[in-house]
Amino acid sequence: MKVNSILPFNGEIDLKPSYEVSADRYAKRGNILIVDRSGSMKTFEREFAVAMSMIKALAGLDRDITVPEPYGTTNLIGKIKSIVESGNLKEQELIVITDGQDNEHDIDEIQIGVDANGNAVYVKLDESRGYETYMKERQDAILKYLEFLGCHVHLIGIGNEVKNLLKMAAPRRMTVAHINTGAKSDEIANVVNAAIRVTRSNVVTTSSEAEAQARIINAGNLEGIDPLSKEDVSMIEEESKRIHVTNDVLTIENFKVIFEEAEANILAGSTSEDAKRYTRSAVLFLMNLSMTKGAIPGAVIGGKHSKIFEPPPGVSQWPVNQLLSELKKQKLLTSSRYEKVQFVYDNKSRNFNKVECYEAAVSVRPLIPDLLVDNWVMPADQLVKVVSKRKRVE
Repeated sequence: MKVNSILPFNGEIDLKPSYEVSADRYAKRGNILIVDRSGSMKTFEREFAVAMSMIKALAGLDRDITVPEPYGTTNLIGKIKSIVESGNLKEQELIVITDGQDNEHDIDEIQIGVDANGNAVYVKLDESRGYETYMKERQDAILKYLEFLGCHVHLIGIGNEVKNLLKMAAPRRMTVAHINTGAKSDEIANVVNAAIRVTRSNVVTTSSEAEAQARIINAGNLEGIDPLSKEDVSMIEEESKRIHVTNDVLTIENFKVIFEEAEANILAGSTSEDAKRYTRSAVLFLMNLSMTKGAIPGAVIGGKHSKIFEPPPGVSQWPVNQLLSELKKQKLLTSSRYEKVQFVYDNKSRNFNKVECYEAAVSVRPLIPDLLVDNWVMPADQLVKVVSKRKRVE
């Protein structure tokens, strides 16, 4: 399974992507993951995080994921239409995670197919016929639109309000799954695993509700997909903590602009571009390490008392600690002051007293894997390790 993008939506369809694959890793027949971040999703943040963690594992994504705070209404049809109209759908499959009805009513004319002459066939929706009738017709039109697109859809619903949509979707040529409110982590992970692995290529033509209901994947119906081991579920549950909720979503371009502004405030104008790239690499080393070890003493890489790296060649004063402090002001790092810290790296233990410890900000974490291999920084193997014993930082 390859995920090309993770696209959040609510009443707004232009929220920043939570993830987009680089051009060299784009999968022609990959997946677009569309995630509902409307206000009602606030009730299901645990279920949502575990579901996202399972998809991350299936896709082999090597990064944290950030998603916006849940708020506002739900404009599912608008989000899907925007993807189609952008030309980005192509041969990809859609994975949709949502908890309820599409209730942002700015689109009340939905294409559901073409006639024998190739002309578009639309459904016009009229709310004056009563809200329940209108919503049922709207959901039906959205499902017909998804079928018309011709791509395979994996629809994963969370909670009770989504049940009607799932019942209507179940007979169609799409994979439908349901996660109960308050489901356990193993139930969520197994349902999502089955929902991604099962592909519905047929349509149920019978009117039997029982037959349609039987096509909905749930904790008691995994469609022959073996349950995950306890160890795998534990890993998924632990990784769900790395699905972060923040509205401060950054792109690599944003990051570079902010970082370079911090450089301009700290590093002398005469500092060479190679020295800057070297310094960026050292800072990225700290950021990356902090994602697994927690807050890292800035003194590990900082200045003349650096415990890990030598300064860049030709640089006598290396104000890395000042740069880290400035990056904190720019909200690329967070930090805390500690009286005593023991830091272990390369099987060596280093002790620090009264030291500032830094950690990559949540908004930065998804970018780190790509930043580490970007030409904007120096390759990590070109950083020069400290070989002589350094004075302990007090």
